[in-house]
Amino acid sequence: MSYIDFRYTEPEKSLHEIINDEIKQKIKKATEPLNVCVTGTFNLARQQVIEVLGKMGLNVHMSIQNDTNVLITGSRPGKTKLNVAHKNHMVVMTIKEFKEFYNINFITIG
Repeated sequence: MSYIDFRYTEPEKSLHEIINDEIKQKIKKATEPLNVCVTGTFNLARQQVIEVLGKMGLNVHMSIQNDTNVLITGSRPGKTKLNVAHKNHMVVMTIKEFKEFYNINFITIG
């Protein structure tokens, strides 16, 4: 008698997703302040977003630099920054993902 096995298997992750997952784990363990860059539109003015992130102990850059760890995106992120981040295997997180990752509920920057 033959049968079909319908066991659930996880969809394969892309190389970029695997790298992002590994880097996110490193971020959780980081002891040094993270270097972040923001791109896109947020609910707050960009300067306010930078101030909030700075108060969290993050180093915020206006452009992607060699030591940038995370690119935080709002709506309509800049294609150039996204391309540079992907090319350099940086973590790219939406503001929603960032807030969930750091368990931030009180900040309305996204």
